[in-house]
Amino acid sequence: MMDYEHPICNKLTSLISISGYWFLIYHVIKKVEIGKFNYRLIIIYMLLIIINFYGWYLIFDSIYYLLDDDFQKLIIFAYGTTIITACVVAANYNYKYGLGRSIYFAFFVFAFAISDFCAVLAYYFKFDMLYNLDRPIYLFALCFIVLYVSTKPDTNKNYWIEE
Repeated sequence: MMDYEHPICNKLTSLISISGYWFLIYHVIKKVEIGKFNYRLIIIYMLLIIINFYGWYLIFDSIYYLLDDDFQKLIIFAYGTTIITACVVAANYNYKYGLGRSIYFAFFVFAFAISDFCAVLAYYFKFDMLYNLDRPIYLFALCFIVLYVSTKPDTNKNYWIEE
């Protein structure tokens, strides 16, 4: 987030982050097979998604007037939506396989999301103390991405969860 006050750097940083999250989504979505539906799980996911989107709407509504132009508003809205989507995909991947590698993936996606959330709150709401939380969580995420990359791929489904 260097030179984030500059409108072009702000937009480029956000677009690069969105691209990174979509790469993660694409990386995992092709691995997860669609099987039989667990309707209780779908209801829980939908509830969590609705709560997350409502929270994102409240944050977006609070910072809307601070954004430079309509393109930046669109980028910031897409950024939050992409983060929520990446977390849902990571949770689904972990639910489907429930093994070491999928847990590492879920941890690093959630940690990146929390780190970005802290950075948004720190920058737009002037909660400077959250910058102190942002960096350690980001380093935590980097540790789990290293574990994810260095671990053998999951070959077995976690069938005890499915049944």
